[in-house]
Amino acid sequence: ACLKPQKDPFAFLKLAVELKKEITGIKFLLVGDGLLREKIISFLHDNDLDNDVILTGWREDIPSLLSIMNVFVLTSLWEGLPVVILEAMAAGVAVVATDTGGVVDVIIPGLNGDLVKPGDIKSMSVKIVVLLRDHKIRNCYIKQARLRVNEKEFSIDEAVGCVQAVYENGLQRMKA
Repeated sequence: ACLKPQKDPFAFLKLAVELKKEITGIKFLLVGDGLLREKIISFLHDNDLDNDVILTGWREDIPSLLSIMNVFVLTSLWEGLPVVILEAMAAGVAVVATDTGGVVDVIIPGLNGDLVKPGDIKSMSVKIVVLLRDHKIRNCYIKQARLRVNEKEFSIDEAVGCVQAVYENGLQRMKA
C-alpha cells in the first residue's frame, strides 16, 4: 500500500501494539512505502516495535509475501474494491478488514473473513487473536474465501466485460 492517511497505517501499528500483548513472537509485515514512512519509523521506535514490524517497501512479489502470512489485515479508511483482498483470499490467507467501500461485497463476516469499523482497533485485535489461536476457524474462512473469489463475478472475463461495457456505453453516448 501507499503509506498515506487513506490506508491508516497507524491503525495497523496500534493493532500491532495490542496483538504483541496477546501473542508472543508475533511479527508484522507492512508492505509499501510513501509519505508517512518516517513517522511510521518513529512510531515503531517509540512503541518498541522495531523488531516486530518489518517495513518491506515497495514489492512486486506479493504472492510470495501472502504465502508466509497467517492473517491479512486491511485498515483503510476508504477504498473501492481493493484487489489485494481478492489476492489474499485466493492465496489462502484469512482476512480481517475494515468495512469500507467494496470490501463488504467480498467479505461475508463470520464465513470467509471478518469486518470491523475503520479505526476499531480493539475489535480487529479480538478477531485476529481468534484466527491466530483457532486453526479450525481460520481454515474454514480460507476455504470459504477461496470459493468466493472463484465465483463468476470476480473472474477476469467478468471484469474485462464490465469495463468493455462501460467504454461501449460511453462511445454510444458520444455518437448520440
